[in-house]
Order: sequence, then structure tokens, then C-alpha cells
Amino acid sequence: MKAKEPRRESAGLRFRPNSSFEKGLRVLRAFDGARRTLRLKDIVDLTGLEKSAAQRFTYTLLDLGFLRRDEATKSYTLSPKVLELASAYLKGDPLVERAYPYLLEAARKTGETVNLVVREDTSVIYVARVAGSQPMFLDIVIGDWFPAWSIADGRAILAFLPEAQARDILARSEFRAYTDKTVTDPKALMNELRQARKLGYAYAADQYVPETMSIAAPVLGAGGVPEAAVSIHAPNARASAAYSRKTLGPVAVETARAIATVLTGRKGLPPLPRPQRP
Repeated sequence: MKAKEPRRESAGLRFRPNSSFEKGLRVLRAFDGARRTLRLKDIVDLTGLEKSAAQRFTYTLLDLGFLRRDEATKSYTLSPKVLELASAYLKGDPLVERAYPYLLEAARKTGETVNLVVREDTSVIYVARVAGSQPMFLDIVIGDWFPAWSIADGRAILAFLPEAQARDILARSEFRAYTDKTVTDPKALMNELRQARKLGYAYAADQYVPETMSIAAPVLGAGGVPEAAVSIHAPNARASAAYSRKTLGPVAVETARAIATVLTGRKGLPPLPRPQRP
């Protein structure tokens, strides 16, 4: 279910990045949900590295314990050690730590799966996910990322960015129809973002996965800048558009506001618009 590797906006660095380090990361990123087992030739093809370089970085990662090798098939897989990096982020990030109790409460209140996502340039990444009491069969785990424009989670963040910045992100995004209802026209998407800003939340149905809806509200930091978004996912059969907007939308907004207040440690945050009828 993953989308294409997210692009990164320039960090304004005044020194040359270490190319060897970048190439080693390229090898790690060659493994994903669709490519769990790779031979050296696969790594060469996917990374664009010369065979000698790919072999050198692969052996280094193997020696460090980040890769495993099947001697029978001569293939490689990621090892559980890569989770150390993610664990360090999840344990050390104040947003995830402070948001979790509110996500739990939202999942308890709605019975639906509740998520926390952050933006990484043109994409959003899931950094927390709490399952509700109702079954949800989406293949999403912490660390998965999707194009920001394609789901309510990302649209909620884009809607509360300055419009020029949102336009720039859309201009650098790659569009594709994941379902027969996916909105891919930038002008139509900008209208969706304006509507989301007016309502205080973004709603999307059948955009990335058929027969599935998501509704999301931004977590606004200091100055009203969106730091993240709280989203609720459910199948259309259980959560109609009317029910989602009337019941789930206010919960997403309330949860996002609570996290924002705790995250910034001060009152008087720029208020989100009250949820309105579309």
C-alpha cells in the first residue's frame, strides 16, 4: 500500500552531504513491503549503484546487523535491528508521547482506528496508530507513508499551510488514480483544501482505497502552523459521509486541539473553525 518514495525539500545545507552515507541508506530503502527479499542484482537495479559499491554497502549493513543473508538463496532481508532507529524516534519524539493518550481516548470514544501523521515534504508518515474496537482491514503500520494530497490525513495538513506553500507541494507531487474516484486535478484539490480549512477538518472517501473513508483534523503548533494531523479511518459501510462528518469529524477536531494545547504548553492557540456542515 505504500506510495512512491517521498521527495524532500531542500534543507538549505551549506556543505556537501556525505555521499557514502546516502548510498548506504539507499540500500536500506530498497527494501519495502513489496520487496522484502532481494538478491545483490536486485539491489543494484533498485539503487542505481555500481555492483562493487552495492556489494560493499550491503556487506557493511550485513556486518552491522541491519541485514540478514540467506546462504541457500544468496538473498538479503532487513533484520529486526532496523527497528532500533524507529524505536528511538518514537520514544524520543514529544509529539508522539503526548498525543498517545488522546488517540487512545478517541479510539475508545468512536470504536474506530485513530492515527497521528506528520508531513515529510510532499508525503505524510504514520507515527502513531491506535486500533478501535471495530475491525479495520487496512494494511497500514507505523512508518508507512502516502502522498499528502491523496488522503484526508495529508489534506488536513495542507489545508492549514499558507496557500502558496500548499500549491507548491501539489506542484511537486506525482498524481495517479488509485481508485476510480481519486481526485487528481490540482485545481479540484485546492478547492478540497479550502473546504477543509473552512470546516476545520478534511474528509475523503474512496481516494486511496475503495470503500474506505478517512477524516482528519490538523494539530496546530505555535503561529497556527500544522505540526501533524489526527485521522480516523473506517469502511464506508460503517461510516457514511453524513455520520463521519457529524460524529467522527468533531472527535478528530477535539483530539487535534487537545494534542496541540499539550504540545505547545500554552493556551490561546489560534482556534480551529468549528466543524460545519459542508
